[in-house]
Amino acid sequence: MALEEIKTLLVGNPIMAAPDIGEPMLLYISATNQVVSAVLVVERESEGHKFQVQKLVYYVSEVLTPCKSRYLHYQKIAYTVFMACQKLRHYFQECSIIVASEVPLNYIINNRDAIGRIAKWVIELLPFEITYKPRQAIKSQVLADYIAEWTEAELPREYSAYSHWTMYFDGSKMLAGLGAGVILISRTGDTVRYVLQIMYTDSNNAAEYEALLHDLRMATSMGIQRLEVRGDSNLEISQVNGEFDAKDPKMAAYRNAVLRISARFEGLEFHHVARDSNQAADVLARMGAKRDPVPKNTFLERLFKPSVVWQDDVTGAPSDEPAHNASPKNEQDDQVISGSALEETPSAHEVMALIAPWTEPLLAYLTQHQLPKDKTEAQRIVHGSKVYKVHEGEHYKKSTTGVLQRCISEEEGRKLLVEIHAGMGVHHATV
Repeated sequence: MALEEIKTLLVGNPIMAAPDIGEPMLLYISATNQVVSAVLVVERESEGHKFQVQKLVYYVSEVLTPCKSRYLHYQKIAYTVFMACQKLRHYFQECSIIVASEVPLNYIINNRDAIGRIAKWVIELLPFEITYKPRQAIKSQVLADYIAEWTEAELPREYSAYSHWTMYFDGSKMLAGLGAGVILISRTGDTVRYVLQIMYTDSNNAAEYEALLHDLRMATSMGIQRLEVRGDSNLEISQVNGEFDAKDPKMAAYRNAVLRISARFEGLEFHHVARDSNQAADVLARMGAKRDPVPKNTFLERLFKPSVVWQDDVTGAPSDEPAHNASPKNEQDDQVISGSALEETPSAHEVMALIAPWTEPLLAYLTQHQLPKDKTEAQRIVHGSKVYKVHEGEHYKKSTTGVLQRCISEEEGRKLLVEIHAGMGVHHATV
């Protein structure tokens, strides 16, 4: 009997149903990394079935652009409803739509605090009769998932080049001083540029190593797990890869410091590239050596002492050249491990903010009632401070519904954008 039913299903082709005017329809949605899909069905009585049977009305899908593929998952789900409304508008105009999903779309779309693209989609969906209910059974959800997964499987793997982060580094020694440049490229092609001004006298190889160490420290602080390092210095790359021996105590200390930090990554490779392929990092390194002003969207740091401590083979005494360094030394800096690097010393770095925090005038007024002498500027600060609040030492902006939104600096905002575009971390909507 079961075999006969299977034969009947195989022989008879499935036929799409034509909905009646005003007949309620269900919308099943699905989203993957690069594809969103939606399936529209109706539920009708069928002979031989105790419960109503879902019949397919139409299905649509869309391959996301690189920008849309970086949406958060719940944003992709909301966008799927908007996409289905745009492509199947005639069904949405004549019938009531019930969206069945595991995601709490009713709270997301009908949220009064919705801003940005979510708010735009909400406005577009307002004219239609759409209700959002939790999905109780799989049913036609299988078809929506199949369309999205099958479409994504058929796409060419054009984003494989960004499966890991890439870093270019270079050092420079000039008459004005030492400098280093670092360029960090995310999996999505976004770049972060750093200029390192080395404020003491040392060799060009040491500057190259300082650039390498600086980037590895920055990558670990950002939570990067897979990184490809590219540099035009054959000495540093070969020493780290074990192809060259590091006989000089200083170079051995730098190499061991790199190897120690390398253990924190899941995947890390060092590759030597031609100088022509490393021009961008070389420009930043020369900029740091000549103490030139850094361009916009480029971070600047100053290094006042070496990042490692080594032991001199001749005197047997510890060395962290040069001796005339005016920076204070910590007790931790006096510890020496022969031929190996200590942990990096955070006190050796001074981060230079390129732009002063925009919250300083507001904080000065809210906490100390200080205003600038310019009357126009003072009136602007007093008027704007009405929507800001200082709570437990943090600066917040009050939304129209009373939700406190934390204010951040421009530098912190850049770091958050890098993490978001890289697909790292969680949603930062409360920031």
